[in-house]
Amino acid sequence: GYRGLDTFIISTELLKEVVDEPEIADRFLGVIDHESDRMTHLISELLELSRIDSRQIKLSLAPIDLTELVERSVFEHQILADKNNQCLEFTGDEQPYYILADETRVEQVLRNLITNAIKYTKEGHIRLGYRYEAGGLYMYCEDTGVGIPKEQQSSIFERFVKLNDFKPGLGLGLPLCRALCLRLGGNVVLDTSYPGPGARFVVKLPL
Repeated sequence: GYRGLDTFIISTELLKEVVDEPEIADRFLGVIDHESDRMTHLISELLELSRIDSRQIKLSLAPIDLTELVERSVFEHQILADKNNQCLEFTGDEQPYYILADETRVEQVLRNLITNAIKYTKEGHIRLGYRYEAGGLYMYCEDTGVGIPKEQQSSIFERFVKLNDFKPGLGLGLPLCRALCLRLGGNVVLDTSYPGPGARFVVKLPL
């Protein structure tokens, strides 16, 4: 089950007992506020998956500069990576590279892959880049984190599958990535040839 809901309920009950103690009450209010934000995010992911499944999301295709998009995604997560002693970087060419895609959805995929890498990399490197090959464009996100055991590699894109029960979340980040990529006409896979340590996810997008 989702432990955040248990934390939310327990904190709410305890808050009733300490209403006359402002400092302790403030601490419980902080926990409740934090868990409320997390539950809102999880509900949002569930709704998003439901909309994708029923093909209710409409794509807004337009030329986007992939280099600028990846660099922006890296910049937006830099503070969190620095806080965790992680080196987050874009290793591709700095020249503009345009593709026809839905910018919001591609950015959503990148955001999920980066946050996932940050979550499972205690310290080390997280690198993003892309390459062009005949038939498509390949973006990658690789890290030097804990990696994915072979026995779990075939199920990581299934919903509610988590590598670590003690990490926050419901195990919807990677399934959401795959659903979005398929909706964009591409796919996302785990690169099982990556030597590690860590993991590399590769996103294929049509040109």
